[in-house]
Amino acid sequence: MKATTREWIEKAEADFMSACREYRARNRPNFDASCFFAQQSIEKYLKGRLAEASRPIPKTHDLSVLLDSVVVIEPLWEDGHCGCAMGAKHDAIGNATPRSLKPRPSPSR
Repeated sequence: MKATTREWIEKAEADFMSACREYRARNRPNFDASCFFAQQSIEKYLKGRLAEASRPIPKTHDLSVLLDSVVVIEPLWEDGHCGCAMGAKHDAIGNATPRSLKPRPSPSR
């Protein structure tokens, strides 16, 4: 594994651990933070895969754009045959892009 890939993976795993910690918190879980860190983790894993293949890494946070770049080297990821959460791009990935994580108005009290 290339050093740059290892850096992307280490950061992705740290973000994933943060997402899980916030999601599982018993007192005052922060689900917005969990979603944020999950999106960041996916983004960094995708960028790590591109780095490992010596492919250009788009300067974007849009997971759909990143996945479009990755499926050139991992074509099964687009159709969900990889046995992972990367399948069904427009459902799974589309729901985790930054535009879908926009702040919502606070509920009325």
